[in-house]
Amino acid sequence: NAIAQYQRNRLPGQRVHVRGVVTLQRPGEDFFIEDMTGGLQLKSRQFQSLKVGDVVDAVGFPAFVNYLPMLEDAVFRRDEKPRATIQAKVVSLQEIKDGLHHADLVTLTAKLLNRNIEPGQLFSHRSWTHITLLLQDDNQPFTAVAELPHGVTTLANIPIGSTLQLTGVCFTETDADQRLKSLQILLPGAGSVRVLARPSWF
Repeated sequence: NAIAQYQRNRLPGQRVHVRGVVTLQRPGEDFFIEDMTGGLQLKSRQFQSLKVGDVVDAVGFPAFVNYLPMLEDAVFRRDEKPRATIQAKVVSLQEIKDGLHHADLVTLTAKLLNRNIEPGQLFSHRSWTHITLLLQDDNQPFTAVAELPHGVTTLANIPIGSTLQLTGVCFTETDADQRLKSLQILLPGAGSVRVLARPSWF
């Protein structure tokens, strides 16, 4: 079923089927898929590894978190078809403030204000590093986060004050009036960030 069709029908308590292309996975926690109609977050305890571009079929129970649709207790099966490509939508922060693009793969531009680096989880016998970038665009602060293999320092070496182009999954929280409370860009990898301009003092 098309993701937009599920979001319109919204059948609480009834398991639904969706099919789409994986844009990001946080193993044992959730993953995101997208089709031609939009993106969707699926909570799943499955640890089966998915890669960006995998085509999956999934079933789960419709739910709302922070007034936004998702699927809970999802189980999925990866299709054996070749990986597909989802073209990220080039968006403005104002569009996100207007309630658009939650769970979509997006590209936007922002200035790097700060960053935080912490040890991440151990997964597939590898150590990971959790990186949070604090960003700002149009006077709106937000974050971008990535889980990178230990030793990958690409994001850690970007000078503070740089102007960045980021491509990742748009993850928003809204209030009852659909106003934006917070925004995170979930980055699939270090290659999801491109430096457009370095600070003048660098």
